Amino acid sequence: MTDQLRNLRQDKLRLLAKRHKSREADLRYREIKTTYNKLTRKAKFEHLKANLIKSKHDSRRLWQHLKEFTNYKQNQSSLANSFNHNNIKLTSNQDIAQGFNNFFSTITDGLIPTNNQPSKQAINYLNGTTYPKMTFTPVNSINLRDIVESMQSKTSSGFDLCSNKILKVILPAIEAPLLHLINKSLTDSTFPAQWKLAKIVPIFKSGDKSLFTNHRPISLLPTISKIIEKIVQKQVEKHLLDNDIIYHKQFGFRPKHETTQAVITLLDNISQSANNPNLAVFMDIRKAFDVVNHPILIEKLKHYGLPYEWFQAYLNNRQHYTSIRDAESTFATINTGVPQGSVLGPLLFKIYINDMPRHLDLNTILFADDTTYHISANTTDELIKKTNYELNKAHQWFQANKLTLHPGKTMFMVFSKNQQIYNNQIIIDSHKIMRIGEEEDIKTTKFVGIRLDENLKWNHHIEHVNSKVASGAYLINKNKNFLPLNIRKLLYNALVRPHLEYGICAWATLSLKLEKKINIMQNRAIRAVAKVKNHRSHTTPLYQTLKLLKFTDLKNLNLLKMVFKATQNQLPGSLQEMFISKVNAIDTRSSNKILFKLPLSHKHPTHRAIQLWNDLDNQTQMSVSIKSFIYKIQTKILIYYIEDNNCPDECRACKGLSHLL
Repeated sequence: MTDQLRNLRQDKLRLLAKRHKSREADLRYREIKTTYNKLTRKAKFEHLKANLIKSKHDSRRLWQHLKEFTNYKQNQSSLANSFNHNNIKLTSNQDIAQGFNNFFSTITDGLIPTNNQPSKQAINYLNGTTYPKMTFTPVNSINLRDIVESMQSKTSSGFDLCSNKILKVILPAIEAPLLHLINKSLTDSTFPAQWKLAKIVPIFKSGDKSLFTNHRPISLLPTISKIIEKIVQKQVEKHLLDNDIIYHKQFGFRPKHETTQAVITLLDNISQSANNPNLAVFMDIRKAFDVVNHPILIEKLKHYGLPYEWFQAYLNNRQHYTSIRDAESTFATINTGVPQGSVLGPLLFKIYINDMPRHLDLNTILFADDTTYHISANTTDELIKKTNYELNKAHQWFQANKLTLHPGKTMFMVFSKNQQIYNNQIIIDSHKIMRIGEEEDIKTTKFVGIRLDENLKWNHHIEHVNSKVASGAYLINKNKNFLPLNIRKLLYNALVRPHLEYGICAWATLSLKLEKKINIMQNRAIRAVAKVKNHRSHTTPLYQTLKLLKFTDLKNLNLLKMVFKATQNQLPGSLQEMFISKVNAIDTRSSNKILFKLPLSHKHPTHRAIQLWNDLDNQTQMSVSIKSFIYKIQTKILIYYIEDNNCPDECRACKGLSHLL
């Protein structure tokens, strides 16, 4: 704060007490207040501008300044100064750190079945296929440098006090001994104890800040351990891919796979069963990653031909401690689960659950631990009987693999019209599963971030998207007078556009009425970016000038990107099969175009995508890369905005847009 601002603030406070005594004092107070506010805004803007210029090449610091300036999610992760645990108040950092560590160490107690005797052991579920045995390939200096360079330059560190940023600086000095240690670990199946120490930092989620249960652990592992994990991950993933080991509808943590594809696969299954009674069961596994049984996991790694001795050394005797401000807890040993915060954790869980779908006669869709079953039958009675039978088989598999289901959070949704299946008719492990539906207490379920309803009309999901877009638009509008145009666009692309595009290919069949609702909310955000005060101003010139796409065009662009990936064979097998080539028998100028057969149902998730693709010109279809394809589509759309702009030259609502040019 400058001396001028400090003096003005003192004058303002002095006149505040006198303003009611005379009109002159009140007018003087208002004048001082206006000047003070104006200069404060200017000072804030200049301060932000200086910080943005300093950090224009550092996106992490840039966002820190923006969050600080806009108060975006401030103080959400800060910890309370005292905690209540077992009716005891903890106030010292040391006691809080120890309390957190004890809590995180015992969080899975009671979740792992001990007394239940499964009818079949986990190892007996593995198929009889013999897989080739894999051995690790030693790495060289080039491999090591490439991995270190690919790591983000983070400043956070674990037990070793060595951050990624520091490692990149000192790598030339330690490259030779580090390479020797890594290759020694791979060839001798050893893993140093110091590399298995995890530093836990609690992060507040929501609710009462004084309760341990409302915090989640963030695990910081030694930086060097992550290097060797990346090396192992790359070689293991190649083995799994070469031998076609991973279940084809596992969409989590795999190259070319993403959440949207899991939803599209489920929608495809529902569409294929449209004429029959069908339902989906959304399973909930309690603390899935934390309760993985190590002996069972090792047996599965051995079965798939992986170097299980190395993984045994990697998993055994892992320890963690919790750090709170300047205090650290004692160490606690981890006996179950895959290491949190590790590179290999998701890969190991993917292997652990991989054999489950092969023993069930239903469509299983996986995204890491998110497990969804889709079942169809000829009659309602047959559907209920088949569902209960298959769920019993699934329960036996979970029991054998020492995973625990949460019956209260496991639910089902019926997609057939006029099919009365009630809460008490679908059962797993003697627990009745709740139905989701418009006439039920719970209307929707969140499937990998997309809100599904039984009619697949997307009303509930659009409400969620609009609320997120409204929040982003409000934040931009609130700070638009302090932020330059490029930063306002940055905020739009970070706070608005991701919500419009997330999973958009799955819910692209939304109605025109719902599409209009999103357009209205998006226009509000665009006007904020453009600093246009008139809420009636035409938005087409704004989109064109800002080089941003309207929601409808964003939707169509994402649909076309999906089809382009299909032409390049870049989609997972289950999605690739949805795109069937159509042979053009007539010799015309368009006979060289790549055409696909339209699905019979216009509600099929790929119907609109294929329709748009088949209407594309040959030159755009034959783009050499996805980047050039997107550029061509965006260019066409922006040119169309110019041609479609019916705004009169003297339109009062759109005057004053020259500041955007």
